[in-house]
Order: sequence, then C-alpha cells, then structure tokens
Amino acid sequence: MSGPLLQLLRRKIEAEGPIRLDEWWQTCLYHPGHGYYATRVPLGADFITSPEISQVFGELIGLSLVQAWLDQGSPAPATLAEIGPGKGTLMADAWRALGVAPGAREALAPLALVEVSASMRSFQTNRLRGLPVRWYDTLEHAPAAGPLFLVANELLDALPIRQLVHLSGLWFERKVGISGSGHLGLMLDPRPSALGPALPACPDGSIHEISPAREIMARSIAERLVAAGGAALLIDYGDVYQGATGDTVQAVRGHKKIHDPFDLPGEVDLTSRVDFGPVVAAFRAAGCEVAGPVPQGEYLRALGIEPRTEALARNLDEAAAADLWSRSQRLVDPARMGRLFKVLGVAAPGRPLPPGFPAPDTSVPEGAAP
Repeated sequence: MSGPLLQLLRRKIEAEGPIRLDEWWQTCLYHPGHGYYATRVPLGADFITSPEISQVFGELIGLSLVQAWLDQGSPAPATLAEIGPGKGTLMADAWRALGVAPGAREALAPLALVEVSASMRSFQTNRLRGLPVRWYDTLEHAPAAGPLFLVANELLDALPIRQLVHLSGLWFERKVGISGSGHLGLMLDPRPSALGPALPACPDGSIHEISPAREIMARSIAERLVAAGGAALLIDYGDVYQGATGDTVQAVRGHKKIHDPFDLPGEVDLTSRVDFGPVVAAFRAAGCEVAGPVPQGEYLRALGIEPRTEALARNLDEAAAADLWSRSQRLVDPARMGRLFKVLGVAAPGRPLPPGFPAPDTSVPEGAAP
C-alpha cells in the first residue's frame, strides 16, 4: 500500500523517530485531506450504530433530553446539540420526539451539530432537510444560547488513545515506528513513561489505554453545563475499569476486523473501548451531577422501549412488526448491545439529571446517625 497518509506518516517517522499512538490515530481518522472521516461517510459501511438499528433509540434519547429540559424549568432559549452526529438519524428521531412537549422545538432550535467532516455534513444536510440545523467545528464554536442539552453517541470510542505496557515494575509507552521489514507497527519506547506513577498497579505484561482527548472533551462539555445549565447523555461501548484495560483497539473495514491497520491509514475505521472512569472523574471535578454509566439495555428499558415498540408495531403488518421487535431487542439484549454499551448522564451542578438512571441510594446505613 502506498496511500498519501502512509507516505506522510513514513516521512515523519523517518525524520523524527516513532510517534505516539494518539498522534497516528488522529492523523488516520481526522487528517483534513486524507483522514478516514474527512473523505467518506463511514457509518453503515463499517460500523452500524444504534440510531441506524431502530428509530426507537433516537426517540427515547429525544424524550429523555426534553424531559431534562422540562425538569430544569423549560428554559428558552436553550440549545439541543449533538457531537459526532453520524448520518443525522439520531437527531432526526429526537426532533420528532420533541413534538410531545409544547414549546420545546421553539426553545431548542436551531439544532447544533458539531461535525468536522465535510462529507458527513453533506450527508447530514440531506438527511435533516427541512429541520432548523446549524453546524460547528467544535462545541466551543456553538453559540451559548442558554442551557445546553447534548447527546454524543459513539463519540468517545473514536477519540485518540495512548497505550502503555507494564514490564519489570515500570510502564513503557507503545509508539508507531518502522520495523526492520519496513512496515509500520507498534514498538516500545525504551524509556519508562513519566505517566507510570498515575497508572494502576498491574501484573507484568498488562496493557493500559488512556485517552487525554476524552478527558478534554468531558471538560469542554462540563464548562458549558456549569456556565449555562443543562444536561448531557454520552453513549458508548466500554466500562469503568478497575485495573488495566487491555488492548481494545479495533480497526474495521467493510464490517471485517483488520488485524494490522498500520499500513492502511485513512482506509479503516478505528475505535477502542471507553474507560469511563477518567471521564466521570473529569465531570465530577467540574462540579457536575453524574449518573452511571449504566448498561444501555437497562437505560432503554427504564425509558420504556418495550411499550414504545409495541405502540409502533400495532400499525405495522406482521413481518414489519417482527422486524421492529427484533431491532429493539438487539439494542437491549445483554448478549448483544445491551450490556456492552453504556450510558452516562451528566447535569449542571444542582440540576436534575435526564431520566432513565437508577435513583441514588440515600438510605442511612444501619447504626449510622441520621
């Protein structure tokens, strides 16, 4: 392979030495001229996301956010935003759900879509034709029109990561370099990482992934919530890891996992499982209210996915109704997406969280003073 990104990365490594994995990742996905997200509409071609599986997903997200808007006093104006809106399907379904609350559409429009890819913006323009939509490169560029009510579905898993390996009691960072055979690949920095003291105690050979980019994103959202109020839902696949995460990187093209993506920069989609622990910590450090992460299946059931699916199925023929139920089950089944994906709820300090999360345990332990 000799694509333009591969040649660019080769020249950089030959001139400067091995580069960090997050720098390679950023270039592969987001390079403005040749990155994966800059040159195609990838969703559906490689990964299929929850909004594409069933309209019920986006409707329930919309209902959860509009309830958060109601619970926070129906502020007007306010901003309904999505970071990484994919094909626009989630926002289209959420907008339809907003119609249940009088005044919600008027207060929350225009919709703010944070999207850096020109090809994705073009697709979203067609998908959302007729809706009041504006696009922004970053959340910071979006106007601060009152409280923010935000959703980000499968955003964090695409943000760049770094990988470290624990050997002989020390942590060493994995970087992307050129092997003896001339191919790009991972190799260890021979110097122990300065990040080591902050990483969990792990057996030798453990691999741990960190993502400063995810924490920066969390702080950016938190700043808006703290300044103006509002709430956010972040949905992604991952967990809160108690020790090392392991190597969770996936590279996919045409629904097939690519085991060696390093000679295919810009040609494959990259994701890794989200460690929600640092993300939660970033929100809490800013003073935000936080709920979860909880499994997606539990969250959607709490919002009423079964009765909503039943109501829609009544107007369909037998085959279409069976397909609708099958799609809803795919979203909640623990063996499929129901447990792998998690939902994190966030609200401005002292403000109500979106519905769908278990109530916090406020009981007094036995023997403790009330």
